[in-house]
Amino acid sequence: MIFKKNSKVILHNNRRNEFATVLRTWRRKGIQYYNVKTERGSLLEKIETDTLLPTYVDINLSEKIQNK
Repeated sequence: MIFKKNSKVILHNNRRNEFATVLRTWRRKGIQYYNVKTERGSLLEKIETDTLLPTYVDINLSEKIQNK
């Protein structure tokens, strides 16, 4: 699932789950990137959905939020 601008997502940030809002999304060479703003006010750029990275958008948990 590709999240659009102003969507609420769950961000896995260094072993913590945080709520975030998508500010911008784009796709390059088959990889989906997001710029997000966390609830604490941090701006994070070029966040992917790859679970091997220390900071990523958790697709499964974010989809559950979207369905509620």
